[in-house]
Amino acid sequence: MSIQGLPRTSPGLRVTGWARRGQTLLMTRSSTIMVAIAVAIIVGLPLMAMFAPLPHDPLRPDTNAIGIAPNGTHWFGTDGNGMDIFSRTIEAAKLDLPVALAATALSLVVGVPLGLFATSGKLGDVIMRVIDAFAALPIIVIAVVSIKLMGGGATDVVLAIAIVAAPRFVRLSRAAAMALRSARYVEAAAAIGCSPIRIAFNH
Repeated sequence: MSIQGLPRTSPGLRVTGWARRGQTLLMTRSSTIMVAIAVAIIVGLPLMAMFAPLPHDPLRPDTNAIGIAPNGTHWFGTDGNGMDIFSRTIEAAKLDLPVALAATALSLVVGVPLGLFATSGKLGDVIMRVIDAFAALPIIVIAVVSIKLMGGGATDVVLAIAIVAAPRFVRLSRAAAMALRSARYVEAAAAIGCSPIRIAFNH
């Protein structure tokens, strides 16, 4: 007990504090390592798809290596036909990545302006009601059926993915614009007579 009748600081608390700091540091390092691995995979896959030579022919089966586990020769193993899964993954990325990027860019170009239009007026209410009705539908099923009916080409896949993803950009851009409506510079723009469309797209 101290002179004032209060307990002194226990040395065990100091040890616990240092242990907690060490644990936090280890967690930070492990998180950094995991982020580095994720970035390496995300960045490395497109680079390998564009520049790296394939270790095996992705379309040629090997009857002596059917369904084997990953090893030094076949990094991802082989499938039931003896085809190298790693080579097929890299080869598929040459088609999948451009489709994904094009679909995301198209949905962004369509969704952001619609989200800005939806910030005010009757037009905005109509846009959001359409988005809400669209969200109630089985979008994935509609996209798959649309791709099948349109022929199943890469352009059809891009359009279908863009239709599915565009409502998300509409909601995100509208929410961001609505959060800025009370900003001083937006109020100043409205005070000098700027139209709602000009405020939405310029400010």
